[in-house]
Amino acid sequence: MAATDLKSLRNVLLQPQSYLSSRCHVSSHWLRTLFRGCDVETKDTDYMTPFLVASRYGHLETLNWLMEYKASVTATDKDDKTCLMWAAEEDRPEAIRVRCTRY
Repeated sequence: MAATDLKSLRNVLLQPQSYLSSRCHVSSHWLRTLFRGCDVETKDTDYMTPFLVASRYGHLETLNWLMEYKASVTATDKDDKTCLMWAAEEDRPEAIRVRCTRY
């Protein structure tokens, strides 16, 4: 997965949850297409993995999907922030719950 693909993922996850919820089938299809055959541990220039990006923006569907595909939940970015740190900093309690209840 290229860094531009991660930028696209960030752009999708920046959409309001109501927008994504009304288009779940589209976002799920887009995510499956984006990650098909790709390494879910790919990092962008800030060392952000897709899991870190989804944690930061609180996209629960993406977090669950990435955990099903065994994405690392302990990855860190260039500042050594974990998914839990990003979720807490961005006030995403649902993302923290998903991470803590699954692993």
